[in-house]
Amino acid sequence: LRALDVARVLAPTFGAWFLRERGTERSRAGLSRRFRVAAERLGPTYIKLAQIISAGKGVFPDELVAECRKCRDQVSPVPYADIVEVVEAELGQPLHKVFRTFDPTPLAAASIAQVHTAVLRTGEEVVVKVQRPGIDALIRRDLRVLSWLAPFLVGRIPFTALANPPALVELFAETIIEELDFRLEAANMLDIAEVFVKLGRPNFVVPRPHPPHVTKRVLVMDPYDLNTRLRLA
Repeated sequence: LRALDVARVLAPTFGAWFLRERGTERSRAGLSRRFRVAAERLGPTYIKLAQIISAGKGVFPDELVAECRKCRDQVSPVPYADIVEVVEAELGQPLHKVFRTFDPTPLAAASIAQVHTAVLRTGEEVVVKVQRPGIDALIRRDLRVLSWLAPFLVGRIPFTALANPPALVELFAETIIEELDFRLEAANMLDIAEVFVKLGRPNFVVPRPHPPHVTKRVLVMDPYDLNTRLRLA
């Protein structure tokens, strides 16, 4: 069913480019714009893929990279009630038992998660990264679709000549599956902070995660503050 949803979006997108813009001066720009619009319509997995492409200057055409950059801040936030449900389910307590205050307006919203400012019951100011409900299952379905689709793109549209679509999907899958587990992210933050301390670089700030409040889908950490020094406790 997800493959049919994707096909319903991609078929007219690339079909219109093939009929109207292929071989013209607007070919690459038109295809890039249509790809970006399709990614936004298809949801978080494809938005994340576009974000990765947006960092691929020199690998992908400039037109495609420029269009995909627009996907970095195009994700609508999840309703506050859904966020509360995820946080309470992950932490195993009502929200007010963990946080003194929790701002219902997100500080930022991205393809996989969104971030809220909060204050712990202990009085510490923190930011709370919360995974979008149902995103894990959706991403895994999308990865199966992308794995099936990628071989058909080889040599068929201009920008895929600059990369190997099946290999790109494989690398993308490894990256995004890791990003779905915030416990790995918290561990990486501590590892990076420890490296900076050993290198004697106290001016590099790494937000400190709060281990009692870190789960697969919720990550509570210190707010980013240039006046804060690294703490590994």
